[in-house]
Amino acid sequence: MKNKKGRKILSLIFILAILINSSGVAKADNSLPKEPTEITITPSNFVPRIGQEVTFQIDNFGFENIKTGIGMDYRIQVNSFENGKYNAQQLKKIEVPEITVEKYKDNNWINKGVKLSGRMMLNNSFVGIGVEDKIYKPNEEQNFIIKRENIQKELEKEKSNWNKINFFNIYFELLNDKGKPDYGEYINRLSHKGTVNFTYNILDELMVNPYITLQGKAEWYTNDLQLNGGVERHQKDYPINFLYLESSDISLTVLEPKESYEPGEKIKLKVEIKNTSKNLPNTRLVSGLDFGEKEIIKNPTMTVGKPDIIFELPEKLGNKSVLSKMINPNESLEFITEITLPLDFTDCLNSTGDKIILTPYLYTSNIYKDDDGQKSYMHYEEREYNKALELSIKKEVDAPKPTEPNKPARPVEIIKEITLVGGRDTLTERVKSQLMDFVQYRLSGKDRYETSVEVSREYDSSNIVLLASGEKYTDELTATVLANKLDAPIMLTRKDSIPAEVKAEINRLGATKVIIIGGNSSVSKKVEEELSSYTLKRIGGSDRYDTAILVGNQVRNLTDSKSEAILVDGTNFPDAIAMTSMAVEQDMPILLTKPSQLPENIEKAIKDWELTEVTIGGGSNSVSNKVEKEVKELTEVNRVAGSDRYETSVLIAEQVYGKTQHIVIASGEVFSDAIVGAPYAAKNGYPILLSRSNNLPEVVMNYILGNR
Repeated sequence: MKNKKGRKILSLIFILAILINSSGVAKADNSLPKEPTEITITPSNFVPRIGQEVTFQIDNFGFENIKTGIGMDYRIQVNSFENGKYNAQQLKKIEVPEITVEKYKDNNWINKGVKLSGRMMLNNSFVGIGVEDKIYKPNEEQNFIIKRENIQKELEKEKSNWNKINFFNIYFELLNDKGKPDYGEYINRLSHKGTVNFTYNILDELMVNPYITLQGKAEWYTNDLQLNGGVERHQKDYPINFLYLESSDISLTVLEPKESYEPGEKIKLKVEIKNTSKNLPNTRLVSGLDFGEKEIIKNPTMTVGKPDIIFELPEKLGNKSVLSKMINPNESLEFITEITLPLDFTDCLNSTGDKIILTPYLYTSNIYKDDDGQKSYMHYEEREYNKALELSIKKEVDAPKPTEPNKPARPVEIIKEITLVGGRDTLTERVKSQLMDFVQYRLSGKDRYETSVEVSREYDSSNIVLLASGEKYTDELTATVLANKLDAPIMLTRKDSIPAEVKAEINRLGATKVIIIGGNSSVSKKVEEELSSYTLKRIGGSDRYDTAILVGNQVRNLTDSKSEAILVDGTNFPDAIAMTSMAVEQDMPILLTKPSQLPENIEKAIKDWELTEVTIGGGSNSVSNKVEKEVKELTEVNRVAGSDRYETSVLIAEQVYGKTQHIVIASGEVFSDAIVGAPYAAKNGYPILLSRSNNLPEVVMNYILGNR
């Protein structure tokens, strides 16, 4: 179908037709492609489970095309997944970020405002049914959201239902001098602050495939092509994430059981995996176990450390560790595997010390497909634990004593006291025993929220509290410096509710103001409602990089030092934590970057802040040499980097503090304890070092002993 009307009958498609606005006179943006060909899709989480929300973030759909422009039919298309029968991937809402469309005329970029329109197209219909229409003037705050209930309301008016929706059109139209849509005009530049978000609920409903996904493509004309009716559109398919569903439970049974077990012993296990859902098929499951007690949480967003054991599957069931066989609803499968118990039971025992604990888990292996083909990947940090198996141990290994390492005497003039931040699941008894020569304190609670409260109790009082997500670290990475400048603790909250102990601690501190770090996707408006009796402020940008800039602006406003900043990997937390000591000591804001690409807004901040020097924290695996080169084109650069996150934290401690009598140690494998521990360490002038959860790195021990 080459005519324009025919091309619109693409079945089951949500279309975001983006024609947008911008303001005043502006410079060219060389980072934008000439056409929208660099679109990326990023899921909020990778192992979808019943009751979860999954958001697909559409990014990099901007362009700059002065020569021809792009016409009204530029579309971002997203397939629909509901048809009245198969409804497991249920659309909840579509969020559109702040978008700017500009016309290039007489060597100026012109923005006269934008009209945003949401329309849904029903089967065999060429006329869209309006859901939402808004007009925004230049520089007016945009907040365009299409909610499910609004769509439902319009469907009822039309006496229709979800299975008759082919797709949505969300139009972004240029305005003329009268504030009306300027039909027929062409956009020369489209830019956006943030991502278009499609959020889905995962329900125990019928599903065609054993995965959820977001599929679609961008389609557009340039103005010279649109004048020729016989010309095909330009098209660019999105990269696709196939996220396989996990709705199963796993259980372990010992074959040929014994009365007791000892370290290093091999045992055979029968593994049973049962799909507990009513409707969802499961495949591509990965199973295994971790030793020791684990918190059993449905729909986890973060699990500590790498798995201890990943089960190898029989050839008939899958490829190595990834299940290829389908487990249908209410069905199960079994296989036999052999494992080796650890040589050291210290951190694997129950509370009474007479049984070793084997905690099984499940997660899924997903598939990513783009122009280069497809590949599988795993996110073991989202593994979900089930009921543990307990095995009695021989009495002689009931209370094992750690092997005393060969080490020189500890110099009296250096470290005397150590504070461990985090519970025994993030810094185990083994780490504690490795530090048995030192006076130790531990700040910890039963979970990450209570641990943040325990750290906060080291403050006698505080007029201000910073509140951040306890479920993901993306927004609060750079907030530790701000917390120190405000002499305020950071406490953690769930996305939609504040733990009771956190509320009580805010009250104990006598706080009158709460600063929420991050956007609504991290800490929702429901939390704001719970805090209505406090003065509230939210520091949250369109993404983690923008949030870092906003936090950095606050830090710069509170200090006299405005010529330097720190740059760290924004996709992981350890380097940001390790660099906190330097940032606090020298009043430097922390900016974030992608490992192999300097974000456009970060580049702009470096320029706007007129920085004379940027210190990169971490090695080239965290912040690539390519990014370093890009920053060197803007200002002076130096890098502080160890061989890993642990050595980097030591290098910073040495550079900032030299010899000291007190240090703070937090896990380098889980973000929550380090985030709340960093302001406490900075407040007291202590370096913060990172450790593996189950073993103190040699480089950290050598620093503690004064052997470096």
